[in-house]
Amino acid sequence: MNNTKFIKVYLATMLILTISVLYLLKDPIVSREKSIIILVIFIVVGYTNIKLRITYQNILKEKEEHYRGLVESSLIGVFIIKNKRLIYINPYLEHLLGYSLEDLQDIDVINLFHGDDELDVFNTLNSGPNKSLDDHYQFRIHNKYGDIIHVEISFAFLNDENSVSFIGTVLDITKQKKAEEQIRHMAYYDALTSLPNRHMLTDYLSQRIVMNKANNHRVAVIFIDLDRFKLINDTLGHNYGDKLLQETALRLKSCIGQNDIVSRYGGDEFVIIIDNTDENSVSQISNRIVSQFVNPFKLGSREVYTTPSIGISFYPEDGQDVDTLIKNADTAMYRAKDNGKNNYQFYTMMLNKEVSRKMDLQTSLRKALDKNEFVLHYQPQFDLKSGLVYGLEALLRWESPSNGLVSPLEFIPLCEETGLIISIGEWVIDAACRQNKIWKEAGYPFNHIAVNVSAIQLKHPGFYYMLTDTLKKLGMDPQHLVLEVTESVMQDLNTSVVINKLISSGIRVAIDDFGTGYSSLRLLKNVKPSIIKIDPSFTRDIIKNNDSLVILKHILNMGHELNCIIIAEGIEYEQQVSLLNKLGCDIGQGYLFSKPLPGESIKKFFDDKLLTHF
Repeated sequence: MNNTKFIKVYLATMLILTISVLYLLKDPIVSREKSIIILVIFIVVGYTNIKLRITYQNILKEKEEHYRGLVESSLIGVFIIKNKRLIYINPYLEHLLGYSLEDLQDIDVINLFHGDDELDVFNTLNSGPNKSLDDHYQFRIHNKYGDIIHVEISFAFLNDENSVSFIGTVLDITKQKKAEEQIRHMAYYDALTSLPNRHMLTDYLSQRIVMNKANNHRVAVIFIDLDRFKLINDTLGHNYGDKLLQETALRLKSCIGQNDIVSRYGGDEFVIIIDNTDENSVSQISNRIVSQFVNPFKLGSREVYTTPSIGISFYPEDGQDVDTLIKNADTAMYRAKDNGKNNYQFYTMMLNKEVSRKMDLQTSLRKALDKNEFVLHYQPQFDLKSGLVYGLEALLRWESPSNGLVSPLEFIPLCEETGLIISIGEWVIDAACRQNKIWKEAGYPFNHIAVNVSAIQLKHPGFYYMLTDTLKKLGMDPQHLVLEVTESVMQDLNTSVVINKLISSGIRVAIDDFGTGYSSLRLLKNVKPSIIKIDPSFTRDIIKNNDSLVILKHILNMGHELNCIIIAEGIEYEQQVSLLNKLGCDIGQGYLFSKPLPGESIKKFFDDKLLTHF
């Protein structure tokens, strides 16, 4: 029956009943006229009431249908739970879970959630109506196909005296979680090697420090730098360098335990954190790392070799914070490099003092040339047969106002590391050549002045032109200049080309410390030196060591066959001079004759004619 028909029936019924009552009553309280008015009012009010009620019912029905439509078509899951059982889920949630409502009737709601989240879900579902719930919760659920879906769920209690009921919404945040994880991975992991990066290392080490303050455990920081990586990267290209870093990461990971971490600190530097350990355990790990680099790295069709230099520091004795521990491990690593690379060194307080001094020297060294703090000393070389001066070797000395007289063994390597060897080396050559001209013009009897040059100088593109321009500017005979280079320098084919070019221009070249390299004979084939300087170790041993005597004899014979002058360095005793004379050595140099002397002392030496015979 529709609403209009219902109203007509209702009004007709009321009218008939009212009229019947009025006519059936023998003695009515009011007149029939007034009764008719009352009847009309009653009918109007009744009609209005019914009409309004029907209207509101229609409105409610429309709204219910509207909201049901919204829920049914929503892209957010909607559910109702009664006594831990789902009694309603919308189509979106059916699609998300892969289950229909009927499928879920026999499944405990908690079993839909990830095992690690079940306790939180249980506590939430067992919250009483009087307990306040958070705005939302993030859980993981399993769908019908075994996939894990990250969801954000909002709960609200329903008023139900007979049960604990919830209504809630489910938002799929799986993509958001994956994006967050990707961002986190980018923030905490190295893109090339997938190892933890410096940021994650810092966080992890900070946590280790805090935790180990309470239990007095020690934490080891192992700092690793790849030897020769820059050469490989620059020579073969960045693609090969990247592959080498990736392979290195795999080898390092194979050397540590499950509870330890290896991170890429930057460039070719890696840091390993070992928790609750000691020197013995860390030594074993370091030895495993060194052994991992014995075999070559196969990078596509190429095989390359590199070695690790390793420095180690310990919490708490070597540092109480992340920066100090890493800095001290880095300091120990540089000691490993100084000790020949491919080894490991533990940090000590002495290393810190050495590093501080090194930094002070580097700072002072950059200003030393402008402040005229460098001087040249000269050590005479004597003809062993005649006793006359043969030549003078110019030796660089640094008289630092703040550090005193600094040993060349200490500051020359710093000059090479910082690149200052180029400008300082140019000053040495210019000063030595000017001094040579002064002494030659004064008539002092000597053959040449010798100057030591490094590989860095020889590789510098302007070195050859600087040297020849200096000789031309001073009007100096190239034969009066000898460049002393070590065997290791001459083993480089590029420097050999420059050396032969210098020889062609008339400058003489001496091989310094001859006999200590592994390819001495090959050098004599590639380069034609004028002078061979025998390493002091042979000179020192010829009195007591017959093997040294035999080797020295063969060097002398070979050198003379190649028309080279032979100079024996490190002579300190007359007996050495006697043996060297018998063997046919040409020139001698050492403390027996003279220590290196400043320029003014050499002048006095000549003036007093003390250099004419030793």
